[in-house]
Amino acid sequence: MSNQKILASLYPFLQPSSKDSASVKSGLLESVRMKSQDSTQVIQTFFDAQSRKSRGRCHGRSGHLPA
Repeated sequence: MSNQKILASLYPFLQPSSKDSASVKSGLLESVRMKSQDSTQVIQTFFDAQSRKSRGRCHGRSGHLPA
Protein backbone atom coordinates (compact mmCIF):
# COMPACT_ATOMS: atom_id res chain seq x y z
CA MET A 1 0.00 0.00 0.00
CA SER A 2 1.39 3.38 -0.94
CA ASN A 3 2.10 6.08 1.59
CA GLN A 4 -0.56 8.32 -0.03
CA LYS A 5 -3.23 5.64 0.39
CA ILE A 6 -2.31 5.13 4.04
CA LEU A 7 -2.46 8.87 4.68
CA ALA A 8 -5.77 9.12 2.83
CA SER A 9 -7.27 6.41 5.03
CA LEU A 10 -6.02 8.11 8.21
CA TYR A 11 -6.91 11.66 7.19
CA PRO A 12 -9.80 11.53 4.71
CA PHE A 13 -10.73 15.16 5.39
CA LEU A 14 -7.40 16.31 3.91
CA GLN A 15 -8.03 14.74 0.52
CA PRO A 16 -8.78 17.01 -2.47
CA SER A 17 -12.14 15.32 -3.04
CA SER A 18 -13.38 16.62 0.32
CA LYS A 19 -14.53 20.08 -0.81
CA ASP A 20 -17.82 20.26 1.11
CA SER A 21 -17.19 22.05 4.44
CA ALA A 22 -19.83 19.98 6.26
CA SER A 23 -18.18 16.82 4.97
CA VAL A 24 -14.76 18.11 6.00
CA LYS A 25 -16.01 19.02 9.48
CA SER A 26 -17.74 15.66 9.88
CA GLY A 27 -14.64 13.79 8.74
CA LEU A 28 -12.41 15.79 11.05
CA LEU A 29 -14.65 15.23 14.05
CA GLU A 30 -14.84 11.50 13.34
CA SER A 31 -11.06 11.30 12.94
CA VAL A 32 -10.50 13.09 16.26
CA ARG A 33 -13.07 10.86 17.98
CA MET A 34 -11.41 7.70 16.66
CA LYS A 35 -7.91 8.86 17.63
CA SER A 36 -9.13 9.88 21.09
CA GLN A 37 -10.81 6.52 21.61
CA ASP A 38 -7.66 4.67 20.51
CA SER A 39 -5.45 6.81 22.74
CA THR A 40 -7.70 6.17 25.73
CA GLN A 41 -7.55 2.43 25.12
CA VAL A 42 -3.74 2.46 24.84
CA ILE A 43 -3.42 4.44 28.07
CA GLN A 44 -5.86 2.15 29.90
CA THR A 45 -4.01 -0.96 28.71
CA PHE A 46 -0.66 0.50 29.82
CA PHE A 47 -1.87 1.42 33.30
CA ASP A 48 -3.65 -1.91 33.75
CA ALA A 49 -0.37 -3.70 32.98
CA GLN A 50 1.61 -1.40 35.29
CA SER A 51 -0.92 -1.93 38.07
CA ARG A 52 -0.61 -5.72 37.78
CA LYS A 53 3.20 -5.45 37.90
CA SER A 54 3.08 -3.20 40.96
CA ARG A 55 0.68 -5.49 42.81
CA GLY A 56 2.90 -8.44 41.99
CA ARG A 57 5.96 -6.70 43.43
CA CYS A 58 4.10 -5.55 46.56
CA HIS A 59 2.50 -8.89 47.29
CA GLY A 60 5.53 -10.97 46.39
CA ARG A 61 5.26 -14.72 46.05
CA SER A 62 3.08 -15.14 49.15
CA GLY A 63 0.26 -13.13 47.66
CA HIS A 64 0.08 -10.92 50.76
CA LEU A 65 1.36 -7.47 51.56
CA PRO A 66 4.47 -7.48 53.75
CA ALA A 67 3.83 -6.84 57.44
